[in-house]
Amino acid sequence: MFKKVMGLLDKIREKEAVQEAASSVSKKATKKKTSNEDLSLNAEETKILLHLIKNSNFKGESVELVYNLTLKLQKVLNILG
Repeated sequence: MFKKVMGLLDKIREKEAVQEAASSVSKKATKKKTSNEDLSLNAEETKILLHLIKNSNFKGESVELVYNLTLKLQKVLNILG
């Protein structure tokens, strides 16, 4: 029972964190406009993101999202490398 409750709390916290991150990103995007150069990643930054994803645990509906994001990052790294 305790594991189920803790699992539900983890899901709620994860969902709240994603929502907070999304609202933070949208607020920053509306505050200032940036050029594409500011938004691009270099090879080292892409490798860091892939390494962080590799060492993380994802559950439920976030798995597909992270998989698709990882695939995009790998394609970017292939282009840069």
